Amino acid sequence: MSEKSFKRYARFKNISSDTLKKITRIFVQSEKQSARFINLGADVNRIEIAGSVKFDIEDQCIDISHIDNNKREKIVLFASTHPGEDEILIDAFCSILNDMPDTKLVIVPRHPERAESISLLLSKKNISNSLSYNNKLNFNSKQAIVIGSIGILSSLYSKASVSFVGGSLLGTSGGHNIIEPAAAGCPFVVGPFMYNFQDILETFLSANACIQISKQKEIEQSLKRILTDKDQHEKINALAVVSQNKGSTSLQARKILQLLQNRSKS
Repeated sequence: MSEKSFKRYARFKNISSDTLKKITRIFVQSEKQSARFINLGADVNRIEIAGSVKFDIEDQCIDISHIDNNKREKIVLFASTHPGEDEILIDAFCSILNDMPDTKLVIVPRHPERAESISLLLSKKNISNSLSYNNKLNFNSKQAIVIGSIGILSSLYSKASVSFVGGSLLGTSGGHNIIEPAAAGCPFVVGPFMYNFQDILETFLSANACIQISKQKEIEQSLKRILTDKDQHEKINALAVVSQNKGSTSLQARKILQLLQNRSKS
């Protein structure tokens, strides 16, 4: 339960309290979420901190220890972008090109039907680009590729040098799943608005495993720092955070089965 959702439910606390008291077990991601449920009237004895099932992403974690960041092709990935973000991010990429002209760009809009309009934005900035509907990343002398399909973002993360996770820049979306880039071993940057994933984000921030910017002008600086500084690139080891937080799904399954078995015996 996010802070935003908590505030909405709190407006109808009497109804929320009656409903929560009927629930046998409430699994939450963190102490903060536990406190929110308790404040809404949930029985503290029925709440259990179990982490997030989002960390139990199917075995997509990869070994990146063999990758030499100084030799691999520099690819910037803008993932799950929303209208209004693309222009800002493309401007940041243009600034990166001034210092690193060989850098490549991949943009994956949240809604693939926007791919053609993003391609036009790139062309207006004199960035040669092509549309693609797979994960092959054949740049063929182009500077950028715009993806017009869904379901391949995880594989693209594994090919990128750094990513910016969209939906976090303008405050209208609340962010998107940051465990995907982490599980693919891709260092990532997010904007200031991550309220839908705040607890998960704090897990990464506390381990120095990602970068959150507070101002738009910091986008270019953060991406460039990861692209050029091998130590910085390796320091943002989000893959380790994913590995350390796995297990919520099996934990909850065991607890639910135990509850059902106990109920069948009574």
